[in-house]
Amino acid sequence: MIVVDPRRITLCEEATLWLPQRPGTNVALANGLLHVLLRDGLVNWPFVKAHTRGFEAVAELVASHTPERVGEITGLAPELIIRTAHLYGEAERAILLTGLGLDEHVQGTEGILAFLNLVLATGNVGQPGTGILTLRGQNNVQGACDMGCLPYSLPGYQSLDDSAVRHKFARAWGADLPARPGLTSVGMWEAARRGKLHGLFVFGEDPLRTHADTTAVEEAIGALDFLVVQDLFLTATARLAHVVLPAASFAEKSGTFTNTERRLRLVNQAIPRLGAARPDWEVFAELSARLGTPFPAATAAEVFAEMASLTPSFAGISHTRLNGDGLQWPCPYPGHPGTPRLYEGGFGSTGASFTATEHRPPPVPEGYPLVLITGRRLHGFNNDAQAARSPLIPVEHRERLDIHPADARPLGMVSGDLARISSPRGHLMVRLHLTESQLPGTVFLAFHDPAVPVNRLLDSRDRDPFTETYSYKFVPVKVEKAGTV
Repeated sequence: MIVVDPRRITLCEEATLWLPQRPGTNVALANGLLHVLLRDGLVNWPFVKAHTRGFEAVAELVASHTPERVGEITGLAPELIIRTAHLYGEAERAILLTGLGLDEHVQGTEGILAFLNLVLATGNVGQPGTGILTLRGQNNVQGACDMGCLPYSLPGYQSLDDSAVRHKFARAWGADLPARPGLTSVGMWEAARRGKLHGLFVFGEDPLRTHADTTAVEEAIGALDFLVVQDLFLTATARLAHVVLPAASFAEKSGTFTNTERRLRLVNQAIPRLGAARPDWEVFAELSARLGTPFPAATAAEVFAEMASLTPSFAGISHTRLNGDGLQWPCPYPGHPGTPRLYEGGFGSTGASFTATEHRPPPVPEGYPLVLITGRRLHGFNNDAQAARSPLIPVEHRERLDIHPADARPLGMVSGDLARISSPRGHLMVRLHLTESQLPGTVFLAFHDPAVPVNRLLDSRDRDPFTETYSYKFVPVKVEKAGTV
């Protein structure tokens, strides 16, 4: 097991190799590893020639990415880069798992594509124990995307650009569909601030706590004429809403969850609904009816069946079939066993595409010598809206700023000191925690603690141009001593 992470996380204790690369250098590292694969004869040429295209451009790009050059960019020893490439390239089977540390950068999409080049170059796809899994940050993110919660697609990733797809759904729903994609969540906030978006319905999310650039989100919410929040608790966002609707938890309703390997599992209602709480779909159904379009489904199973009737990838799945270990889509007809692995027969006539991507150093404003990495603590689960209310979670903790002793020493600071951490977007006060698990030159904060609103430090303009994902993992900051215990 090889762990690539600028922080010495618990998993590093079990790893064969740990690569503590500098934040923002993922693309360079992937290109350097591919350089070694090419140089040392570890490319699976039969697979590349039979199933891929575009390798020549990538090979030309990585020719200059020697271990020495990439070591200077990433801060890694050239020998470590070489050994990593050999462990991966010489393995009979290898799987690459990525977390949000790869996604949440300005070059997030390009980073994933750069590492995907390694998967294709070694032929680690379509067989047991191979492939690339982009792990999600929360449960059922995969399911939400699969069901069409994206501004440019319908369930099963059927494109809005396809007039036949639009016509199929319009006929079933009795309503015309727009051909133009909708706004992303980032685009919604910007439109609200410009006065172009007047109302918003938020469910299952607390953007005031989780989105970058909290001040900008506050401005957007303040500019709305009408805000509805549907949630389990009165979250920070819900406190600013005009209307709050009580939602049912997973234990109070039936439905499906989908994990990263495309496996759907059925969850059945386990307890009576509390108070006036209702499942999301029931609220949407009644709202639809009151707006003039009656909703035909009477149960969660019927909602799923309607979706499956319009979506080839799910056509063979139903609530009655989802028992035991569930089913993995594509599952195109009743009785189909599901698809444990994709691409077992290759990628079709066009082949899979390599992508040539050059490393671009993230911009660092003068006077901000440290890089803030934001993330989660094990106990917090995302923004802590649920976990903080659990009696099983320790309450003695408060969020502290992880910093390497080498960075704290010149500031005359020790653990427990009160620090002021600043970025070009704002500042906040937080106690220090000195730890050698933190890479020198970097600091870490989780966003669970409402007393330490770390997302106020992020700039919403720093984001991936392809997905509009914020740069949560690279925030230029400075730290100053503000007091002692």
